Formats: sequence, C-alpha cells, structure tokens
Amino acid sequence: MARPQKQGLEYFSLDVDMDQDDKILLIEARHGITGFAIVIKLLMKIYKEGYFYKWGEREQLLFSSKVNVDINSINVVVDDCLKWGVFDKNLFEKYAILSSCGIQKRYFEAIARRKEITVIHEYLLINLPKSDTMVITIVNVDKNEVNVNNNLFEGELAETLIPKVKESKVKNINAHFNAFWKAYPKKKSKGQAEKAWTKLQVDEQLLAIMIAKIEQAKKSREWQKNGGQYIPYPATWLNAKGWEDEAIQDDKPTSLNGPLGVTCATKPEDLVRRDDM
Repeated sequence: MARPQKQGLEYFSLDVDMDQDDKILLIEARHGITGFAIVIKLLMKIYKEGYFYKWGEREQLLFSSKVNVDINSINVVVDDCLKWGVFDKNLFEKYAILSSCGIQKRYFEAIARRKEITVIHEYLLINLPKSDTMVITIVNVDKNEVNVNNNLFEGELAETLIPKVKESKVKNINAHFNAFWKAYPKKKSKGQAEKAWTKLQVDEQLLAIMIAKIEQAKKSREWQKNGGQYIPYPATWLNAKGWEDEAIQDDKPTSLNGPLGVTCATKPEDLVRRDDM
C-alpha cells in the first residue's frame, strides 16, 4: 500500500525582523501582542497543512479552543489580516482559505527536494519554480485531476494553467471563461460559475456555441421579462447545459392540435400531398 503523500511542513522559517513588516506592524498596533501571536499560530496551522488553511466555522472553533482566545477576537484579527494583505482577500472570499504569495513562495522553496506533490490550481498565487526531480499533480477544487507534469512550472501562471483540450488540459480556461462571463447577461455568483466552468473543460468550438445561444436567448421575451428576472444564474445555466436547449420561440403560428399531438395544417402549402412533392 502506497504511503500517503505528505503535504505539510514540520517546521518553517521565521524572519527575525518579521515584526518590522508593515503588515504585521498594523496588526500589532491594532491588537497588541495577542494579534501578533494569533498571526504566528495561524502560520503554524497553514504550514502544517501545506500552503493554505481552510477557515470555516469548524476550524475557527477548534483554533479558538487551542489558543484560548475568544473566537470573535480571532476573527477580528483575521479580518484585519485580510484587510492589510497578510492573507489574500480574494482567495478567502472565493474559497474560504487563508494563504498569501509569501506563504506559497516559502512553502514551495521548503519542499523543493520532495519527489511529488499535489496542488490545487485555483489556490495558486505564484509561478511555480522549475524542478527536474519533482512530479507535480494539478487538481481543481473538486480534486479532479487537471494535469500531471514532471516539472514544476515557470512563467505566467495564467498561461500555464489554462486548458487547451488535447494538447494539454491546462491552457485557456481563464480567457474562455472571461469571454463567457462578458457575454452572459446576469453577473451573479461568479465563483460558482467558475467551478461549473472548470468541470466542463470548454474548448473554443463549444465556447462559440455557448455565446451564440446566449446572444439568441438575450433577445427572447423570457430573458427580457421584468428586467431579466427569469434569466438563470450562470452556474445554473452551465450545470444544466443550457446551450443544448431548444431555441426559445416567442411568436409561434396559430395551429390546431389534433389527437396524439399532431399539428393540423393551417396554410394551403401544408395541404400538398407528400407524393406530389
């Protein structure tokens, strides 16, 4: 049985002048030595897990119990950490995790000699350093494998991690999603829409079909009614594969429906016998 892959660190470096960093000074100025201690304790939790730490209700309660500080006081400190850039605010708002560029840089430097590692590409804030010895497995937030490579990546992260169908499952996800998001009229729950988009692995051909269907639907009465009230959320539309739905017909010709749903002819040309055609 294979040994489970180790993600976290047993120890991490701490700069001797860390307390002179403006971000940390702001926390200490507002919350005193307790605020500084909370930041250090959170860094310990993050590095123990890897390069990020989930920060949900369960984790908050356990952390509060372990450090013996009121949970509300801890969350005030965390809010200021997000405000002043100790932790990345966008990652927290989208995925409820605590991380930062500095944390990730130090983490990947510390694991440089490992033989393999798994990373979640939505959580990455930095370009990965090159390595000839490490196997990296990239998964999305749902833990579905996106790409396996024998080298850690170098260069623009956005270009490295965007899918291009058969050449590499990692090439154009952001560019394609941005095109979809720009075309879709209801800008709601972007994070959920991105998750749904990642699962679909959309190529340029499918993207073109989607946008054409969206433009068609935008002209329909159903989508225009009450200021777009009945337009589905983008994540809902993606999960339901809305681009495969039949086009919405607003003005249907009057017809008489016969038994078994057979539509009776209403125009002279409809009365022509098939064998006369």
